[in-house]
Amino acid sequence: MEPGTDYVATITDIVPMKAVIQYPKELRWDAVNKKMRTVSDLSNDERAVFENTPIEPMMSQGKPVLNKDGSPVMKPKAVDQIRFVFQFDETGATTGQFDFVFQMYDGFRANNKFKTFVKNATGQDISDMTGMLKLGNLFPEGSKYVIRTKDELRDGKWVSYDPDSIRPYKDGMVLKTKDAGSTSTVTEEEVLEFLRGLVNESGGPINPLAALSRGTDKFGASYSDVYRALKDSGKIVIDGGKLTVG
Repeated sequence: MEPGTDYVATITDIVPMKAVIQYPKELRWDAVNKKMRTVSDLSNDERAVFENTPIEPMMSQGKPVLNKDGSPVMKPKAVDQIRFVFQFDETGATTGQFDFVFQMYDGFRANNKFKTFVKNATGQDISDMTGMLKLGNLFPEGSKYVIRTKDELRDGKWVSYDPDSIRPYKDGMVLKTKDAGSTSTVTEEEVLEFLRGLVNESGGPINPLAALSRGTDKFGASYSDVYRALKDSGKIVIDGGKLTVG
């Protein structure tokens, strides 16, 4: 995925997470299942470690955050969160554990950051809504959005997403591309031959993100334009998160 570029994504899941661990650090991440851990995931021994860990003050720019009375604001050891999962139509890649995650007040009450996200994504202001908020009504199954990658690379390799860029997708929208006026220097047949080679090499359908990455390494920036044209024409197909050559 290119930096500073718009991509169309489909919502695939909304995951409420109760009491997601913030610290101690060694209890936060489930490396086997690649997910954030909650208090309910802890063993008895881990629960004892969690409960006996002292509460830490909240920090901002290296300094403690203070209440109006001058006392430090303490950081909770676990918080309620909601994670939104999007799958990008072009690559088949999905957003990860930390890309579109929003901390909520106790009982999943929305905070200002979440309200802004909903307004950007749906155009609806939930600030004055009362009662139970039905996210399925705001984000219907299969609805599409435009998400822009940030302008800079992360660690020189990966482009992260700008959560504030999300907006509803509509047919005919003009999307921002990295090189909108560039011309391709690689042909469709060259790309198809390259992709057939990857499919044969793997013995079956391949990861679309890997196909994009390896193709860009081989052919340069113009590869993504041809790849997109082949996908639009149906000569390559992404189904179930895997790419095949039609």
